[in-house]
Amino acid sequence: MHFFRAILIGLLALIATGCGKGGVQSPDFTPVLQNLTVTPATATVAAGLTQQFTVVGVYSVPPGSDADSDPRPIENVEWSSSDTSRATIDADGLVTAISAGPVTITASADGVEGTALLTVGAPQLQSLTITPATSTVAVDSSTQLTATGAFSDGSTQPVSATWSSGNTTFVTVTAGPATTTSATGVSVGTATITATADGGLTATATVAVRARVVSITIVPDTGTSPAGRPFQYSATGTIKTGPTTNSTGNTTDGSLSGVVWSIANAVGDTNPAQVANIDSTLGIATGLRVGNAVVTAAVDTATDTAAFVVTPAVLDRISITPANPSLALGATAPLTANGVFTDGRLQQVSVTWSLQSSSVPGIVTFDPNPAPVTQVTAAVVGTGTILATAVSDPSITGTTGVTVTNAVLQAIVGINPPLASVNPGRSIEFHLQGRFSDNVVRDIDDSTVTWTSGTPAVATIDADGIATGVSEGQTVITATTTAITPGTATATLTVTNSQCTTPLLATNGVQVTPLASGLCLGCSVLNSAGIIDASDTTFGTLFAPVGVSNQATISALVTNGANTPDFAGGNNAGFLIGAPVGVLGASVAQRVQVATLFNGAVRETSGDLIPLRVEALGQLILPGGVPSENYLVSIRTSLPYDGIMITSVSGVAQVLSDVQVFQACGTVTPAVQPALVALSRIEPIAPTIVAGQARNLVAYGTLSNGTEVEIADADLNWTSNNVSAATVDANGLVTAVAPGLATVTATLKSTVTATGARSAVSNVTVISGVCTTPFLVSPTPLTVPGSTASGAPFGICLFCNVANPTNAIDGQLLSGATVSVPVALLSPIIPSGASLSVLGPVGTTIQPPAGGQFTGFVIGRPLNPLLQAELLDSIQVSTLRRTPAGPVVVETVTSGPQSPLRLGLLGLGLVDENELVLAGIRATQPYDGIRVTFNAGLATALSNFLVYESCAAAVEPTVGDQ
Repeated sequence: MHFFRAILIGLLALIATGCGKGGVQSPDFTPVLQNLTVTPATATVAAGLTQQFTVVGVYSVPPGSDADSDPRPIENVEWSSSDTSRATIDADGLVTAISAGPVTITASADGVEGTALLTVGAPQLQSLTITPATSTVAVDSSTQLTATGAFSDGSTQPVSATWSSGNTTFVTVTAGPATTTSATGVSVGTATITATADGGLTATATVAVRARVVSITIVPDTGTSPAGRPFQYSATGTIKTGPTTNSTGNTTDGSLSGVVWSIANAVGDTNPAQVANIDSTLGIATGLRVGNAVVTAAVDTATDTAAFVVTPAVLDRISITPANPSLALGATAPLTANGVFTDGRLQQVSVTWSLQSSSVPGIVTFDPNPAPVTQVTAAVVGTGTILATAVSDPSITGTTGVTVTNAVLQAIVGINPPLASVNPGRSIEFHLQGRFSDNVVRDIDDSTVTWTSGTPAVATIDADGIATGVSEGQTVITATTTAITPGTATATLTVTNSQCTTPLLATNGVQVTPLASGLCLGCSVLNSAGIIDASDTTFGTLFAPVGVSNQATISALVTNGANTPDFAGGNNAGFLIGAPVGVLGASVAQRVQVATLFNGAVRETSGDLIPLRVEALGQLILPGGVPSENYLVSIRTSLPYDGIMITSVSGVAQVLSDVQVFQACGTVTPAVQPALVALSRIEPIAPTIVAGQARNLVAYGTLSNGTEVEIADADLNWTSNNVSAATVDANGLVTAVAPGLATVTATLKSTVTATGARSAVSNVTVISGVCTTPFLVSPTPLTVPGSTASGAPFGICLFCNVANPTNAIDGQLLSGATVSVPVALLSPIIPSGASLSVLGPVGTTIQPPAGGQFTGFVIGRPLNPLLQAELLDSIQVSTLRRTPAGPVVVETVTSGPQSPLRLGLLGLGLVDENELVLAGIRATQPYDGIRVTFNAGLATALSNFLVYESCAAAVEPTVGDQ
């Protein structure tokens, strides 16, 4: 019984739990969408504006629910408009009103619809503007302003507004209401005009009042201008600035404004083409063709006219093409002067060309004669400005910049030397040479060159072009540069055990020429063919038995053949000679001289700047059993050469009367020396070199036997601590670059054994040359190229002569022309001596500036005071002019109280007790050349002079220099 009671109580509890608020719900009920409610139900919006509609879905509720319905947001609603010409609606319920009228908006979902009513009203005024926003009106004149409304549907149209002026002193308006108003100028000034529409919208505009022009006059009344050149007209007139105020004004300062300019062909001009046009606002007239036109200026009710005469176009400016050229040194390029005429035409015009300015003097040259086109040549690295001046009107010019860069490589010339010889274990340096844009042959930088030896077993070569002999034989040296294409050249290197590494042979076209000088009785060259054959036992003989003085000599000149190339400076050149047994080497050094030749002239001579190197080679038994003491006599060269000369100096008491010459050697290699102890010195130890000149340094070392010998350059590394002052190459050749000091060091290579010092130094001083413009055979910048030199004796002067006159114009202080004046008869009754004359080429007359131009010669002066005094009594310097009959003297200076000779000591010490000196004259009249004359005497201690350089212009010595 209690069990059934418990079940009944549980069932009642379950029923009570399942009924909310007393209701009962079915667990299987699904709500159903009954209707859609659109909000707002009604709306009004102006055309062009938008209205947002929303929708709510009304769903059914389960039986027994307290609510009648269940409203909730609904998704996936479709919106539509009953008339899309009046309104459209997007997927989000946003309506855009288009035109006036009723529209039903419908929302649909799951087959159920809901609607709302939209009324589209007329467009709504959104904003207001006045047109024009700014305007200008003359005093007593009016302008119309219009009020325009912008409506909500995007349309614009005039709207009625009331009008007012912010300053009626300047502008008055008609008040309206109206869509337009008339703004009238009262006096000069500015006023803000306001338009106010219904609803309170406003807009503003600005009206400026200018003076009213009562009368106008064009200035000038006749204008003339070439075709294409603008001409400015102006106008003056009477202006009214207020109700009762008049004044004058003009267009120049703006006090008269509003003028409209026009132009027309003059009456009677039958050409229909327009004569000119004019800027209607600015009054600038421009002629189009030759003719006459009438200019009209009009403003308000005032007008005036003026004449405009158009003349033929004229040159206006010059344009140079190409503009701002850049040229490599030595390169040429055409420049053209194009005349730009006022009518725009472009044509070449004749101009004079000049260098207006430049960073350094004379960076370019060109023909200064008037012409429309010139060839400009780059002469010096730098920048400048070229000026073209019109011949027809010098006031019209044109300019262009010009830049000159370093010379560029144009072509490969070859390897220098093309043929060379070297001993095993010794080295020689090759240089790949090219012709550059300035027509100068230079060494090409080894950084761009690859060197190879065809037979490394014969000789090797490093990256710097230094070849080292390995064993006897021949190899081809090849140089290839990346600087130009094609960029390859070859040379032949012979490795030989002979010290005469390059014998000069008759089979190669070499010749021997004897030359005697001075009073050398019986002097001769015997069997000269033995000097240039390939035999070690045949020889030629220099025979110099008796001489009146120590200036008597006999020489053998060995000149290079066509099949043998020139030799580079830095080589040793000399002869294998023999002397009777018992003759000491000192006697050989005293009586034998070795010189190099170039184009037949002496270039460098032992005993002048270069010591003679004498090496004893031992005895040689000649045919017939006669012994001979053999020597290698040579000099270290600094300059290129194509021949060599050996000279035997005679004398009253001559120990060595004949010299046997076994072989002429274009290059020689000093013999292998005993063990080297240390480097001892460099000779010269402190040279002074003129900038632009070169000099060879020689390093000496002490051997284990105590003797001092020259050290081969192949065993040394040469360096300079100041390459801006002086450079040095692998052969010890120092080239002076610019004034300054440089320490040149010779250091033994690591492969050379020495127990003592391994380096030595020479302190080089570089000074400026006194010849600012030398006479030269070959052209270089700032010279008189194409010069000639000649010499001749005069009077009764025994054995007077001038040897190697071209050495005075070769640009080298290491070689000089030799003037010999040993004995003169009847002096001073009949003046006797010898002179050296130098002439520049035809057409190069030198015009001295105001105050004169110093000119003269660099000569060798003896250090002995007695001989210095004799020099002053023996020399005179003259200027020359060229005539059909030959050169004539213009001005002369000699030693004396009336016209003292100017001697300037240069401080360059030479051997043989000579020192360089500048002997010159201050020329005041034009001259084509100069002459130095040495006068001889019956008894003179000074019989030879060396003339090193000829100066067309020179630095005049100061009093302290003399």
